[in-house]
Amino acid sequence: MVTSALNNLSTKTAVAINQIELISSLGFGGQANSIAMKCGYDGFIHNGQLITSPIDYDKNVRGYKRLAYFLNFLNNKIAEESESIDHVILCIQTPNRQGSVDLDVFIRQIYRFIVSSNLPSTDSWQIIKEDRVSLVMAIDQASYWLNHQKQRKINKVLILSIDSFLFPQTINAYLNQPDRAGIPHKPRLLTDDNSDGFIPGEAAGSIIVTRSDKDSQLICSGAGLGEEEATIGTTGILRGIGLSQAIQAATKQAQIDFADCHYRISSASGEEYFFKEIALAQAKLLSRKIEKQPLLLPASHIGEVGATIGTAMLLMAKHHLTSVEQSVNIVCQMSNDDSVRGALILQNKQGE
Repeated sequence: MVTSALNNLSTKTAVAINQIELISSLGFGGQANSIAMKCGYDGFIHNGQLITSPIDYDKNVRGYKRLAYFLNFLNNKIAEESESIDHVILCIQTPNRQGSVDLDVFIRQIYRFIVSSNLPSTDSWQIIKEDRVSLVMAIDQASYWLNHQKQRKINKVLILSIDSFLFPQTINAYLNQPDRAGIPHKPRLLTDDNSDGFIPGEAAGSIIVTRSDKDSQLICSGAGLGEEEATIGTTGILRGIGLSQAIQAATKQAQIDFADCHYRISSASGEEYFFKEIALAQAKLLSRKIEKQPLLLPASHIGEVGATIGTAMLLMAKHHLTSVEQSVNIVCQMSNDDSVRGALILQNKQGE
């Protein structure tokens, strides 16, 4: 099992996104979540002053056992595909998240899950610990394994993601922020007394990726990374440079202009900082006046789900891309709490 570090994306992405499954507070399965988001539902629960977005599952099952159950569910959803999966990439949180769980313990639990499942052995697994931006790196790695490496024949890559902000120590950390760089820190969670915060949630997802061809319905044609110096909670002046870099790299790889993107889908989950960054990046990158470029937010339905938000973004994109006949381009943009920024360009088959 290999851990991916943050490197420049080196491959021409161009892969087909096939089956997408998601477990969130909206329900179990890709179809259930897609319909619920389309109808404008959310899975939020008010717990006194705090709002959370938990998955509707036995509240007595907690911690790693709970996460393992969600992975098991996903494995059963893709049971027909399991035997033909050649490589697996797992997306999880960054090790430096506030109130973080012990990732070494978590990974040991994942090993146990692999042994009891029909998935490939751990020799065919990668772990990417890059939070919301994990999916960008996972797509790039999937492209490498499908299109570029010569070590072994690979036809199908499974990207799994799992994350939770509902561990008690995580909630406590985001409610009780320390002072940093001389700035008094208010809570980062949405409460009755704090409107500039996010709703903590939990989610797990799976995406099956193959080579793209003329029959592909959903294609990822570009991926890019950037680095932002003025991260959230610091004294730097935010200019949206990192996110702009990521989007520019993705659009260049896809050979389209940012102004040609019909929709934007963002990982933003409620904090003003990230919405300001989105607006700054759009202002920097638009090369001409456009009528509209709607911003879609999966977190407004399922809360902050960290490394799994990318799967929710792809599920939302799938609805907008496969339900129309004309060519559609979508830019997915992700921002971590640290400096890492990422972007993907998604197109339907007419947009190749």
